[in-house]
Amino acid sequence: MHSPETNLRYYLYLAADALKEGIYNKAIAACELALEVDSNCVAAIMILGNCHYQKKNYEEASKLFERAFDLYPSTTNMVNLSLTAIQSSDGDFANVLKDTVFKPENTSTANELTAILLCKQGNYTEAEKYFELAVQAGVPRPRIYANYGTALLEKYLSSKEDINDVHRAIDKFNEAIDVAVFNKYAMYNRCRAYYTIGEYLKALKDAKELLRYDNEDSGYYYILARILIKLKKYNDAMKYATWAHWYGNLTNKYVASEATKLCREINLLTRK
Repeated sequence: MHSPETNLRYYLYLAADALKEGIYNKAIAACELALEVDSNCVAAIMILGNCHYQKKNYEEASKLFERAFDLYPSTTNMVNLSLTAIQSSDGDFANVLKDTVFKPENTSTANELTAILLCKQGNYTEAEKYFELAVQAGVPRPRIYANYGTALLEKYLSSKEDINDVHRAIDKFNEAIDVAVFNKYAMYNRCRAYYTIGEYLKALKDAKELLRYDNEDSGYYYILARILIKLKKYNDAMKYATWAHWYGNLTNKYVASEATKLCREINLLTRK
């Protein structure tokens, strides 16, 4: 019989590996087993929080990150709390946490958080300045590149002024993917960027790669369906739109609703 310590290490290994592969339900199950061995295991709580963050369960993620921070105060936990607060539109809380990491040794992180908050306010031009400062202030991380690229993409989508912003965004996503080998957030937004400029075959390749790593995300099925419509592959588009609706009903009602509209659009196109 294995000791509790051995079991704990094994469960954490399973959880971390599943999180890396994007198999969030498996990671959550492994974390729960780890927490049965040690209810205050910070690593398990952190992995569990990241799983819920990736599944867009921001309220649950925030509770877990706060618990991890209480058990082990650290800049990493503070950043996780801030990012979750931002996604939850809790700007006041995010600002408080951001200010606590604005120290010489953490300027890269603080500038990144400031940029993300500015993006939430729709101030993309100002955000770009802080992303540049974040890149210059420390070793570039894939998350900074991915968030920077997303800001450039959203800047174009909100204004439709300078298409070059989309090409710059793709460059940032490429840098994120180069650093991290595989970065789902960067690849998803690169897929959106390719779709925006009409590079449908490149977008298709990214969308299929995303689903290969995570076949439970309704958003991936939805964007793949949209790409296939542009390529006039209506039967395949309907299949993936249906899957987007099915998974959306489980995790993302907005995507489910949009997928329903997409199915109607496909029906109209096939009748022409």
